[in-house]
Amino acid sequence: MSQQEERLYSIYFSTSQEGPYEAAAELMDDLLRLVSLLCTAYAEYNHNEDTPYATRGMVVTEAQFHTALLGRSRHALPLEPLPEAVSAWNHIRHRIAASRLAGVPLPFPDLTERFGLSQWEAFCVLLALCTDLDRRFERIFAYLQDDPQCCRASLGLAADLYSLLQPLSSDALYAMLDRHRVVNDLFLTDWQENPHRSALSRPLAVPKQLLYQLTGTIQPHMDDLALDTTLIYGPAEEPVLWNQSLIDEGAAYLQYVFAQTPRQPTAILHLYGSAGCGKSFALAQIAAKVQATFLSVEARALTCSSQDQQDILLRRIIFQCLLDGMIPCLDHLSLELPETKPLLSRAIRLFRRYFPLVVLCADQSWNSAQEQTVRHLSLKFSLPDGAARYRFWAQFGREAGMDFSPQELTDLAGRYRLSPAQIRWLMDCLVRSSASLNQQPDRPAQIALALREHASSQLGHLARHLPTPFTWTDLKIPQESEELLRSACSRIRCQYQVTEDWGFARKLPYGRGLSILLYGPPGTGKTMAAQVLSATVGIDLFRVDLSQIVDKYIGETEKNLGRLFDIAQDINCILFFDEADALFSKRTQVEDSKDKYANMETAYLLQRIEQFPGITILATNHVRNFDDAFCRRMTYFVNIPMPNQQTRQQIWESVFPPEIPMDPRIRFDELAEKFEFTGSNITSVAVSAAYAAAAAGTPVDRRAIYERLHIEYLKLGKLLSTTGYYC
Repeated sequence: MSQQEERLYSIYFSTSQEGPYEAAAELMDDLLRLVSLLCTAYAEYNHNEDTPYATRGMVVTEAQFHTALLGRSRHALPLEPLPEAVSAWNHIRHRIAASRLAGVPLPFPDLTERFGLSQWEAFCVLLALCTDLDRRFERIFAYLQDDPQCCRASLGLAADLYSLLQPLSSDALYAMLDRHRVVNDLFLTDWQENPHRSALSRPLAVPKQLLYQLTGTIQPHMDDLALDTTLIYGPAEEPVLWNQSLIDEGAAYLQYVFAQTPRQPTAILHLYGSAGCGKSFALAQIAAKVQATFLSVEARALTCSSQDQQDILLRRIIFQCLLDGMIPCLDHLSLELPETKPLLSRAIRLFRRYFPLVVLCADQSWNSAQEQTVRHLSLKFSLPDGAARYRFWAQFGREAGMDFSPQELTDLAGRYRLSPAQIRWLMDCLVRSSASLNQQPDRPAQIALALREHASSQLGHLARHLPTPFTWTDLKIPQESEELLRSACSRIRCQYQVTEDWGFARKLPYGRGLSILLYGPPGTGKTMAAQVLSATVGIDLFRVDLSQIVDKYIGETEKNLGRLFDIAQDINCILFFDEADALFSKRTQVEDSKDKYANMETAYLLQRIEQFPGITILATNHVRNFDDAFCRRMTYFVNIPMPNQQTRQQIWESVFPPEIPMDPRIRFDELAEKFEFTGSNITSVAVSAAYAAAAAGTPVDRRAIYERLHIEYLKLGKLLSTTGYYC
């Protein structure tokens, strides 16, 4: 080594510093010194005093013009390896080898070897790291590139500096423009194509994940992904109360995939089902069985991004998984959304370059026909049956410090069709209520309130909650009809015992839902009957808003109905279709396209109402308008007829609250005999008479009732004759 070379070498390195590195930070300091040495030598090669630093990159001087031309002449000397730079590089390599023998962890060389980066590619990554590790390199690189705005090393500068270490072929240089190389795919952030800049002016930068890894920074939330992520690994000591067979099948599939050669195509483990059915819990159990860790990424955040942003985020997910030895999992995939399918195809295309397995958690099944190179196993997660719900209520109740009696557990499991997540959420609601009230809450009331709020938020504009203030004493219907309604209530209460304890679940693979048809003239109490049934069984009643369901465009009504039934299946409520004949009408002979699509709508409804496992109540004034196939699928037919005289008298006697002052001369038996009204008409007359009496400051008398009767007759399109005068 010449005297000048020794001088340059001694500025940055000391021959007395031999042996292994004490820590990774010491290695990074040496690497930055190596880059500084190369920059010093390169600056001497390209020394230019004609252009002040402040104007560099803004003007091209005549001297620069001639220098650039001479640089391409036949006599121009190319950059050659610099002996002091080679000595410095050998010094670092010897210390790295000694550190490995001593067991000192060195992330940078370990990562470059682990991902198979060449020495040239690793050098590009090192230059990209320089400005993030030491801001002084911003000024250094700007000076060397004659541009104060180029604060990062470009690909061209990297090639020139690397040539001072060893020769660089043009093939290796331009291979750095291949986006599919690992160094570009993972280690260096993507760059935007700029038609005004050359390919060699590409700035080199690294994702923050690499900085976290090299500096040992703890990154629990992975903010560089800008996504909601969760680590799924071996679970705590929680009992498996449901889906044990699915967990075993998934674990066996993963063991089979991991045992295959790397040349096998990427495998997919697809878990699907409604939210809260235990997909994440099952995945944690599978992770424990196969000793794996999954990185669960919220897919809904990805779908909101542009395609370019999706590619960037997916590559960061890949890099993080490879750094930490994890398997990627796209969670909460809504496959019904049109933007999800392109995202899924893009993700699988990127993931299969690096992983033998990818996990998908979605709301429905996935058609992988377009992904011919992908093997997959689909596992369906359904709502738990009554026996499993019994175990969940018992287990989560014990965890919350609320022990339920066997009878309470049977009643809760049979009454509420809930997912495990919903049951745990209800337990949390009860615990919060207990803490706020400093006493044990009214469990049935708190559960009903929480479920009502949840159902309202889920159904949104498709259905509205109906209050249930009425009891059986308010409902004035024939005894036979009341017995049918009470029988329906008993069926709801005993569903768990019959289907689970007595084994009828095996005999009823589908069609376990309960459907009730209430028919009769308007105003006879069909809605009240639905409200009384809802209050009796303790399940909230939601009236379907037909204006939000029926759509003039072909196929949209079916979509709205499908959305309604899908949501109602995952929550606990009773669907009430008032004026149901508007939807459940008879199919007709097809004479034009309108008849065809109307019949398709009816056929779709036939399928959905039979598949629906919950409770539906239909009310109609014209039962003959119903399709015969709907009638076969109804569990109960309850006739709510026009009230007879005896029933009308009972309605008149009960319609006025006891607080209202009444004229003792009013005879309800005569009112019931003379006026054939429905319960709705009678209620309307009573309310109007009460308002008239309040305005006059008198008790409700015969004349006030007669005047309101006259108005009610006019509403019905009739006249009250003078012979019917009642005063």
